[in-house]
Amino acid sequence: MCGWAWGKWLVHLRAEAIEFVMAVRGARYARAIAAQRPATTIRDIMSNAVTPGAAAPLKSALESAFIALLASGVCLWFLISDSQAGEVDAARATMFGLGLFAALCAHWVYMGLALKRAGRGGAPWMAWMVGVVVLLPFASVVLGILLFNQAQDMDNQAAAQTQL
Repeated sequence: MCGWAWGKWLVHLRAEAIEFVMAVRGARYARAIAAQRPATTIRDIMSNAVTPGAAAPLKSALESAFIALLASGVCLWFLISDSQAGEVDAARATMFGLGLFAALCAHWVYMGLALKRAGRGGAPWMAWMVGVVVLLPFASVVLGILLFNQAQDMDNQAAAQTQL
């Protein structure tokens, strides 16, 4: 069933439920229930009414960077475990090697994107990227913590401004 058919079925089911309540409890009670509920559709129910905060793009880039780092760790783990087993299948090792390379490149790109979205462009941006490449896990963790704290500060400032 497509989404339109489900929505039509649910509207029909709601109408039948109201008719049942009218028959059992009386028309006045059912009309009061129907008046309390606005006419909603599935699209209204499933919509995301929450607007993203100012730090949403920064958090998205950080999450993507750390998922890419996790993927590279998994590829490295499979490469190491396959090499410990003795005979290594060349195709499997090649695929995990390519996966490791692609995941590390994605991690570096997403960390650079997070730096740009945080407003840390220019010379410090290049210094951080060199540090991320050379000191891979340590610089990534430190930079991730700093940028996440900056994102939290951005969200707190936005919340404080909306309360005023």
